[in-house]
Amino acid sequence: MRQIGDDKWLIQVKRFDIDSSGWYYFFMKNASDLPYALAVASTRLERIGQLVPEEQKQLVMLRLMMKLTTSILNNRMREVLRRQDLHMVSFTALTLLINADGAPLNPSELSTMTGESKANITRLCDEMVARGLLLRRGNPDDRRRIDLTLAPAGETTLHALWPEVHQQVLGPLAVLDSAERDTLERILEKVLHALENGQAG
Repeated sequence: MRQIGDDKWLIQVKRFDIDSSGWYYFFMKNASDLPYALAVASTRLERIGQLVPEEQKQLVMLRLMMKLTTSILNNRMREVLRRQDLHMVSFTALTLLINADGAPLNPSELSTMTGESKANITRLCDEMVARGLLLRRGNPDDRRRIDLTLAPAGETTLHALWPEVHQQVLGPLAVLDSAERDTLERILEKVLHALENGQAG
């Protein structure tokens, strides 16, 4: 296992109750603490062989690295969206609708695509309709279905947000070249497929 980090970095590491995966949460002051956090985690793993068997230590590190990466990117995203009074799920829904090339989606479809509950999606869509970001109308072929489309104000909001989203959230992924992105995409698809099918190691 690689050792990452340097003693010159300072980090506040706080141990919480064991979480659902049986490991620790790390609270970092900023993104520059990440290498040291991973180094601390690696060192601790070497000391608790009875809890984490040798063949599983890398899996624990991978899980931690994925969690930290997601946490940092999500925090950046929340800060960008906060200025437009939007939630991450709301932004995802708006993005899905603009990418539908004008074709409507219903709350159930958005729930499936975002992984959010139907109740939460319905609430957020109601808020965006009230703000004029979405248009809602009945489906002409199915009276039980509600169709949602992007309103002009919603499209304007997306275009205004996108440059900063790209810089703050997508920019860090640009360190990967095309081949690395393809590899990462295949790996994540494989992991997601295993999760979807309830696969255990």
